[in-house]
Amino acid sequence: MTDVLSDLLQHSLRIVLCGTAAGTTSAAERAYYAHRQNKFWKILYETRLTPEPLQPHQYRDLLQHRIGLTDLVKAGVGMDRATLPK
Repeated sequence: MTDVLSDLLQHSLRIVLCGTAAGTTSAAERAYYAHRQNKFWKILYETRLTPEPLQPHQYRDLLQHRIGLTDLVKAGVGMDRATLPK
């Protein structure tokens, strides 16, 4: 199986944020935290981790702010209860 979303990692990051697995909207859009009700991007801006609000399709721009992204379950899609082993 291939990864649903590729890791967004490089050397010298300030922070790496790790989710559980890509949601169905994120998998379809091929972008982290893509569901319109997800507050991830708003929180990054409000906590001053990014100087401007970003949209999910701009997730690669996080590297400019030394922020990385990954998921625990790389090949699964859906809510946590559906992707984590029992």
